[in-house]
Order: sequence, then structure tokens, then C-alpha cells
Amino acid sequence: MCKNVNEIDLNDYDILLIPGGLPSSGALRRNRAFLNNLKQFYFNEKNNNKVVAAICSGTEVLISAEILNNLPGAGNVTGSPASIRSFFAWLGYYG
Repeated sequence: MCKNVNEIDLNDYDILLIPGGLPSSGALRRNRAFLNNLKQFYFNEKNNNKVVAAICSGTEVLISAEILNNLPGAGNVTGSPASIRSFFAWLGYYG
């Protein structure tokens, strides 16, 4: 089943799995509407018992949605080696 991510209500789901790989994660990172919906979903108190997971470079989507900054234990996040620049930028390391 395929749906346009801009036409679904994320609140209808119990688990959101952010895909890795290209072009999937890159397309989601550039989709401002999706990032805003994901951020609203994550910070909605009604969704506290729901799961948001990411595979490989999908963690970059969580960075773009400004979710990782508020994740408990965010220092334990992993991702693709290709995501190193995004992780360094998120950590504030530019050396």
C-alpha cells in the first residue's frame, strides 16, 4: 500500500518507521510538510505510548525534524556512516 506522506494523519498510526537509504530518507528530509507533521506527532502528549523508529540514514530525518535534540539518551543514536556530516552538525562539531 502506498500513500502520499502529505495526505495522511500520522496520529492514526501506533508506529512510525522512517526508512533509510536513498532516495527515501533524502526525500523525507526535504519535505517540510512531512517534517512539521512528524515533529507535531512526536511532541503530541497523546502519542507518548507510540514509537518512532529510524533505519540507517533515516536518523537524518529525525535531525531535520528537530526531534533528536529532545530525545532521552540521544547519545545512543546510530546511523549510516554516510550520515557522519549530519551527525557532526547535530552535535555542533565542525572540525
